[in-house]
Amino acid sequence: GCWAGAAGLFLEKAMLRHIGFGALSPLRVAPDPLLYCRHPKGAVIFGERYSPGCFRSAARVPTSRRGGHDDAPPLDHRLGLLMADRILLVRLSAMGDIVFASPLVAAFRRRYPDAGISWLVAEPFADLLASDPVIDEVIVLPTRSWGRLLRERRYLTFAREVRAFVTGLRRRRFDLAVDLQGLMKSGIWVGLSGAARRIGLGSREGSQHFMHQVIHRHGGRRERIASEYLFLAGELGLPVDDFPMRVAVCPEAAARAAALVAEQVGEHPYGVICPFTTRPQKHWTRERWLELIPRLRDRFGGPVVMLGGPGDKVAAADIAAACDVVN
Repeated sequence: GCWAGAAGLFLEKAMLRHIGFGALSPLRVAPDPLLYCRHPKGAVIFGERYSPGCFRSAARVPTSRRGGHDDAPPLDHRLGLLMADRILLVRLSAMGDIVFASPLVAAFRRRYPDAGISWLVAEPFADLLASDPVIDEVIVLPTRSWGRLLRERRYLTFAREVRAFVTGLRRRRFDLAVDLQGLMKSGIWVGLSGAARRIGLGSREGSQHFMHQVIHRHGGRRERIASEYLFLAGELGLPVDDFPMRVAVCPEAAARAAALVAEQVGEHPYGVICPFTTRPQKHWTRERWLELIPRLRDRFGGPVVMLGGPGDKVAAADIAAACDVVN
């Protein structure tokens, strides 16, 4: 929220020079990914060799327009130039958006089976990724503790913790970092990671200046929710023939859910509804749910289970009082 924006502005204006990132100059933004090859003697970009360390300065990295140079090979052939041993994905929040973006993890793994894949996520949503066997490391952004430091005006402690966090990111020496959120609060961490190649999905709010490349968010089908991730995968040359959403559940959570179902539902078939989101303006109306629940129960011949979080208790109790549903 507000503290994240203030923290991002503070970092951008006051700290970048002190953590070794250097001054930031506006970067040219192009619609296609620029693909590169890491090499002990340098790097090859579209057949041109660059000396080691050239990726430290974004101004040295050329950009391309859609279709590339006139004599450039087709995009699929360029993919052979891309090598990424350490990959960072950044999507800090929220729960549904992380699930929508989850197919990219498996796509990256299929394209780079030996790469180390990390995901940077905000603290409240870390458990959603912690059990995914495809992710090698879940890097947790400590938003709760940092927010508390800012509320308590402990700015020096906050700055020290942020600097230590950034140092840890940069020590991982990521070859590729991808901002899947496209906002300043996510893009600044892609920039501070020091990754050799930084790509943003629909980057805005100034976060595009941290990227070597921005891929248009509306390249996919606008009528299909989250189609931008499928489009991004195709632009990056990742396999898209099998692109399902994924949620990995740890054995302990699966056991608790099974016990809860056995207690509340038994052996009957059942349906599940999730009426609530983090934003009330996105909620379907109460009247619609009261109309839908009996139809689901009649159609599938079993109870309907309603899911929600701690903040949804009042609204869930209101629905449960007016309709036969397992709350």
